[in-house]
Amino acid sequence: MIDGKYLNYDDFTGLCDQYGVLHVPFVYRGAYALSVVKGLSDGNSLLGGQEREGVVVRPVVERQHPQIGRVVLKYVGDTYLFGKAAKEDTTDQ
Repeated sequence: MIDGKYLNYDDFTGLCDQYGVLHVPFVYRGAYALSVVKGLSDGNSLLGGQEREGVVVRPVVERQHPQIGRVVLKYVGDTYLFGKAAKEDTTDQ
């Protein structure tokens, strides 16, 4: 954020690169398609060592939605959701 305003994706990554600030790996840019997002959500973590939890989906140009606010969503992968995370779920306790 700069002055309380989120930056568009390219401006954000440009500033991160300019100042040496690490950000999550970029995996896809293109038209939104649920099948593409779902396909990218499983596999090994791009940060090393563990299973990927999912992917974050955000527009290139920042925008707000009247019901959810800022449009940045996480798609949790099936392997994570129904595998390890499901076994460790303690929400009913």
